[in-house]
Amino acid sequence: MIIVVFGLPATGKSVFAKRLAEQYKAAYLSTDLEREKQGLRGQYDQHSKRLVYDQLLIQLAAHVQYRKKVVVDGTFHKAAERERFVEKAEQLEQDIFFIETKATDQIVQQRLKTKREHSDADYKVYLQIKSEFEPIYQSHLVLWSDELTPDEMIQKANTYIYGQGTDTENTK
Repeated sequence: MIIVVFGLPATGKSVFAKRLAEQYKAAYLSTDLEREKQGLRGQYDQHSKRLVYDQLLIQLAAHVQYRKKVVVDGTFHKAAERERFVEKAEQLEQDIFFIETKATDQIVQQRLKTKREHSDADYKVYLQIKSEFEPIYQSHLVLWSDELTPDEMIQKANTYIYGQGTDTENTK
């Protein structure tokens, strides 16, 4: 099983994705951690992003080979990147679930004032990625991290995953 947790910077995806990975005893793959490992911290150009996502695909395949569930954490704001992961899941004969985290611009601004351990994305990066965010056509769950507790988010994710991926959104 592959779970892709995606969304704009500071929408709560990393906190949620880590907790979800712990619950499922899954491998946790993160674009922020991979960017840091590759010496690309703070670099959000297309080439750097491609290197990061390429490496995550390699790691994902390795974990699945050992029958491990995988939670992938990243913005996935481009449809082509999401599609690459769908194609890899199909090749590996794995179910893939997409969970999008969201928060209001006001909450994101507040969150971005606090230094985050593995990300240098600031409000300017947030706005850039938001303007470039391509629609998602895959079935997915939307969770508003500024309305739900982490436990409620996990509960909704479990319902979504075990309900085999029916579209759902907690409304704003």
